[in-house]
Amino acid sequence: MKTLQNSIFFALILMLFYGCNILPYPKQNQTFSAIFLGDSHIATDDMASGFKNELFDKINSPGFATALLPKYHLNSEISYQNNGFEILNSQNNNNAKKYGFCGVNALAKDSGASIELDAKNFNTLFNFQISFIGDISIIDDTKKSYKISNNTQNFKSESLKLKFPIKIIANKKNTTISNYKITTNTPIYVSSCGINGASSGLYKKWQINKNDLNYDLVVIAYGTNDAFNDNLDEAKFYQNLKELITIIKSANKNAKILLLSPPPTPKPKFTNVKNMIKKLAKDEKTLFYDIEDFINKTGSKTKWIEQGLSQKDIHLTRQGYKKVGENIAKTLKNKILK
Repeated sequence: MKTLQNSIFFALILMLFYGCNILPYPKQNQTFSAIFLGDSHIATDDMASGFKNELFDKINSPGFATALLPKYHLNSEISYQNNGFEILNSQNNNNAKKYGFCGVNALAKDSGASIELDAKNFNTLFNFQISFIGDISIIDDTKKSYKISNNTQNFKSESLKLKFPIKIIANKKNTTISNYKITTNTPIYVSSCGINGASSGLYKKWQINKNDLNYDLVVIAYGTNDAFNDNLDEAKFYQNLKELITIIKSANKNAKILLLSPPPTPKPKFTNVKNMIKKLAKDEKTLFYDIEDFINKTGSKTKWIEQGLSQKDIHLTRQGYKKVGENIAKTLKNKILK
């Protein structure tokens, strides 16, 4: 693990961030997990990748993954092959009765529909947790077959010991898969849960269980799409994020929470959104990181575009997101590691 001297359990204090949170880092045989929740800036896992690559020489678990990936989304740890499942996205206002954590369902259009998962960077047995409704069979690389069912109307998680590649088969039409969590017994991983177009209240469509928020660090990155609403109810925006923080704290009192203000957006409400996120971080004593401030300190939006780090619209490039993730990690480290 990079620069972690003598494998000591470090406590990192962020002077750039509000609050008094202390973020633990693992020594040998200890664990670390983080998840980035957000909108299109998180829909690929580039920011999370920059973060984890700066902190760790190697991760040992894929971590969290949605059942399938909507268009323009990316998970660099997991590859998918879909045969007969429909992707239902909580952002698209379709007719799914409910969504699991992260808001992306895979619905079997008929019995026999299948999803094949692979993680080429990992070659070991994993604790494979799947959240689903219905009846499924699973076959892994050892050729063992498992059948599990959940006949309730709520998502339920089942855990198996599996090795990639993994094939998941729906035994009944309308079987619905929400997500996976794939870990070792002492996991180190950083995952993403982002949806294009998501705004601050999208999580209210999701069924969130206590286990869904079992992370050392939860990063919340909403605000860009809210800023596009000229009639934004600022009090509601603030309350949406505050309620999400309350859910996280209730599920996991030990989780550290980091609020990100979004990259610069040419919309009148952007400054209001950024200031409310900053205020909320102070009020709730969470960590805070200002992406616009980092971009300005390392040039400007214009220079980031010239350097291939930002697109001309509201988005950064993949390299730009990785650079932000790396800087978040560097900020954490450099405040304690002299």
